[in-house]
Amino acid sequence: MLTPWRVRRARAYVLAAIAAVLTGTVSSYLYRRPPPPAPDPAPVAEEVSQQTRSFSLSKTLGENTLYTITAEQVTNFENTGQALLRNVAVVIYGKDGSRRDRIASPECYYDPAASSIWIPGDVEMQFTIPQPGTMAGGADAPATAISIFTSRLSFEQSTGLASTDAPVRFVLPQGEGRSQGAAYDPGKQILTLKAGVSFQFRGDAGAASAREPVVVHAGTAHLVRETGKAVLEHSVAVARGPQRIRAARGEIALDAGRRVRQMTLAGGVAATQETTNAFLQANAESGTLLLEPNGRMRSLTLKERVSWQMARPGGGNRREGAAQEVSLLFRDADGLLERLQAWREVRMSFHRGPEAAAGGGEQSLSGGAAELFPAPGSNQLQEATITGAPRLELLPRSAGAEQHTVTGDVFRIRLNESGELSRFQASGNVRLVA
Repeated sequence: MLTPWRVRRARAYVLAAIAAVLTGTVSSYLYRRPPPPAPDPAPVAEEVSQQTRSFSLSKTLGENTLYTITAEQVTNFENTGQALLRNVAVVIYGKDGSRRDRIASPECYYDPAASSIWIPGDVEMQFTIPQPGTMAGGADAPATAISIFTSRLSFEQSTGLASTDAPVRFVLPQGEGRSQGAAYDPGKQILTLKAGVSFQFRGDAGAASAREPVVVHAGTAHLVRETGKAVLEHSVAVARGPQRIRAARGEIALDAGRRVRQMTLAGGVAATQETTNAFLQANAESGTLLLEPNGRMRSLTLKERVSWQMARPGGGNRREGAAQEVSLLFRDADGLLERLQAWREVRMSFHRGPEAAAGGGEQSLSGGAAELFPAPGSNQLQEATITGAPRLELLPRSAGAEQHTVTGDVFRIRLNESGELSRFQASGNVRLVA
């Protein structure tokens, strides 16, 4: 008979044997069983006929490549015949291969049948303006780049024309601006900003910035790449601080360094500058505005039937003038008028307001040239020098009173705070006629 201790020991041996048999059976089954099949690839949408990893297309004219279109991934749609391009770039070289204009977007649609590209989302365009001259070693001087950010852009393969009606933001080395819509014609090398153009001129990066930037507005603008000029049309306005200049059209010319330094204006130019104590207005048929590197207005030269007026706000004494050519020079510190220079057929008159003392009338000055100086920090005329056979006429208020005329070689006058003639000095062949 087995003792209890031996019974327990025998039971343990039996359980171990059963476990070994089960382990061997399971291992043998798993070893003989085939591995599970690999998962099926993600199904492709029914309208997608083909997907590729890269795409490249170019157009040539003779031996020159006009443009290239590249993309990192392409999805072709069978039902529309179009292709979805991702991370696409269009590089435009031009007919002679001298350009490297670039259009880039994360995604666009390519239609081979219509030979067109449609970019519904964000797009960046970069256009270069060649800079004349060469650097040391014979290398070409660097070009000026214009970056344009917009959306909803179309590109035509046959013409290379890129166009959008969406809002546009453009960046130049000296500033940035906005417009509603833009178009680029590579054949004519013209970038057109379609409507509502505004540009803020900050000045050169290395120059001390002006306190207030010059802001330019225009109905439309055309940037001609070959000449580096921007033609402004349909009402042009230039503003900086208290200064306002308006014209029917204008043109921005770049200097040898491709910097904005000059604007020409035409079609009824009107310039105003208003302070708390004086108002200045000048009108002419055409004008030229010069800008400093820091972006401030340096001078405005007006030509053809020029007239100007200086007055106090609310009326009172008024100074008027006319000439065939006038230059307004502005101060660097505050941008206010520093002096006014006039040439050819200069005429000036000083009108006394109703509050002026009785006994005096209007004073009229004429000559070949004049230089006027306003009071510090004001547009109020304070001093003037007239040359070129100057002539002063003192016109009486009442009929029958004496009229005096003074002639000479040089006149120097000074006005008091009320704008009245307070000092008159004539030299060289002076003559008084009553």
